[in-house]
Amino acid sequence: MIEYQNVSKKINRKTSLKNGSLNINNGDLLVIVGSNDSCKKIIIRLLNRLIEADEGDIWFNHKKITDYTIKDLRSKISYVSTQANLFNNLNIYQNLTISLDKNISGQDKQTIANTLLELIDMDNQCLNMKPHELTYFEQKKISLARAFAINPQVVLLDDSFDEMDKISQIKLHELLVRLKKHFHTTILMTTDDIADALKLGSSIVIVNDSKIEQVGTARDISQHPANLFVKQLLENNHIGVSFDLETLLKSELGVNPRYYPKTDMLVRYHVYNFKDLVKDCSNHPDSLFIAETDFGEFLIEPKRVWNFLLKRLSTND
Repeated sequence: MIEYQNVSKKINRKTSLKNGSLNINNGDLLVIVGSNDSCKKIIIRLLNRLIEADEGDIWFNHKKITDYTIKDLRSKISYVSTQANLFNNLNIYQNLTISLDKNISGQDKQTIANTLLELIDMDNQCLNMKPHELTYFEQKKISLARAFAINPQVVLLDDSFDEMDKISQIKLHELLVRLKKHFHTTILMTTDDIADALKLGSSIVIVNDSKIEQVGTARDISQHPANLFVKQLLENNHIGVSFDLETLLKSELGVNPRYYPKTDMLVRYHVYNFKDLVKDCSNHPDSLFIAETDFGEFLIEPKRVWNFLLKRLSTND
């Protein structure tokens, strides 16, 4: 659906992206991880032509993005910046519906606004309120929901959650996944948190300065880092050392049950933490089972869990 072909970009005579190539499938939640001075923001902003590439091509729906008008391109690709950026002179209803086509009826606009509020756990009584009457967290939720109002094919999130505290980030991540599932949208987002990327991303891009270092799934990257930079990034953030259940199941220990044909025959356990997982592996040391968690279901092979623990013990971690 989206393809970057040897794309390069210089800003202030400095190379910000060098020969970057990416393939992004429909429905992906692609997370680009890097520092603030890396090319992560460049990759995002090139797609909706906030900036233009110096070399290479970007394809969207089998068509070069330069062959679209800016208006047509941005009717298909929404953008969420770091700040909430609501219009203070407009109420919440007007902020949510401002991007909708003028030919859409008032009743349909109201339905869209109500649906969006329901998806982000906000009451429609706020529709007549102004942004300053909301908390900043609520403003961020409205800003996120507004990006989905036009039912775009793609939503770009440009460090959109990084300024929030960790608890608020987790809640916004949950809302993002809910909105994505409802609208079947492709997501590209940037972050400087590798742990968040491993939890959220169906695909992950690791960048360093102007270079794309590795592209892959959470499992690919955590188990097979492409080079020393990626390995150190994982180690510095204690990936593979800590026992965060969600990160471990998505990156190392769990398998999507859809790849196994007979999951209906397997024992199921609700797993709340890593200790529960180890206990369940002890109960079924030689057989597969399904771990049901608040963030999805995972096929568990106890042998893989034991090997993980042995590896950590052998390295004194």
